[in-house]
Amino acid sequence: MAKRKFNYIDGIVILIVIAIMVGAYWFFIKDGGEVKIASNKVDITFIAEADLISNEALQQLKIGDPLVSSGVFQDATITDIVIQPSSTVEAVNGELILLESPTTSRILVTISGEANKYGPYIDLGGQELKVGSKYYIKTDIFEAFGQIIEVVNIKN
Repeated sequence: MAKRKFNYIDGIVILIVIAIMVGAYWFFIKDGGEVKIASNKVDITFIAEADLISNEALQQLKIGDPLVSSGVFQDATITDIVIQPSSTVEAVNGELILLESPTTSRILVTISGEANKYGPYIDLGGQELKVGSKYYIKTDIFEAFGQIIEVVNIKN
């Protein structure tokens, strides 16, 4: 079997492979050696609401509480809480009447924190942050299921 000689095409292929490897290294590694995933961190402030929360449970919710997801504290805290009475619509004698509940409340919780942004998708603790999305307001001692009603601010 004859030995194959190295020619200029072999050299060009080797240079292209090296250039691709250097480019990939430069693209995926940030300054300081931290690996980049195709995401950016953004500061976000949004308002979530939950209704029919017992008044006793609301005593556990405080401004400054950090959010929790999957047993891990997130980079987000509750910055404001507005408590309003819950109301339901009932049919009485053929008329619809709005009744306020004395034992439950509606809460509007303002949350500020650092979220992950992947293109048009923003998530915090595995929950998508878009107006109308269902959202668990969860701290280490409180949990309520609601939805996001407003995204106040997003900063890169």
